[in-house]
Amino acid sequence: MKKLTIFTLILCLTVSVAIASESLDAYFDTGDDATYSGGYGTTDNIYAQTFTVVTSGDFPYIDLLGTRCTSGDYTVTIRTTTAGVIDGNSGILATASGACTSLSATSPDWHRFTFSSPVALTSGVVYGVTIITTANSFGWRGDSTAPSYTGGQLCYDNSVPRDGNPFTACLSTDDLMFRLYRTDTVSYTPLDYNILYGEWYDAVIATST
Repeated sequence: MKKLTIFTLILCLTVSVAIASESLDAYFDTGDDATYSGGYGTTDNIYAQTFTVVTSGDFPYIDLLGTRCTSGDYTVTIRTTTAGVIDGNSGILATASGACTSLSATSPDWHRFTFSSPVALTSGVVYGVTIITTANSFGWRGDSTAPSYTGGQLCYDNSVPRDGNPFTACLSTDDLMFRLYRTDTVSYTPLDYNILYGEWYDAVIATST
């Protein structure tokens, strides 16, 4: 008896697939020992943290460590800087806004602020992040004794009106907690797709006996 060998040709399409993921870029997230209650423009200082971008790209959100404002609204902005001091309203590059009650916890926690659209930032350039509220303070956690972050500093506005436009001064001895995230796109090629059966394959030719 002869053994019949059948070769089946699988129609394939080789494609490139791009997958987006987020990577931690600039950050300072250890050693907090103080709370900087601010953001409410009529009575509180407006606080900000400057930072240096590690890798150029698009940045969809930033995390801040602190105690949420319990009423009113918040606005988080990314801004340009001049000579290390965060700029006023003319330097706003990105904005994230919402209700204070939408934040996850009243105790110190990491809160995520997603920008209305990702902001393009450049490697090696110093920018700043600030939060302003409409009713009461955001308790931003920071390091007031021996911060290890070398890419920026705490800035504040204590002038009247306290609106962060512009900022009054900065403290090189203090830093606020933050985590800035960058979108990365990774491409995978090639992939073989079986057009007949709708499945992914490693080989173009399959053999059955």
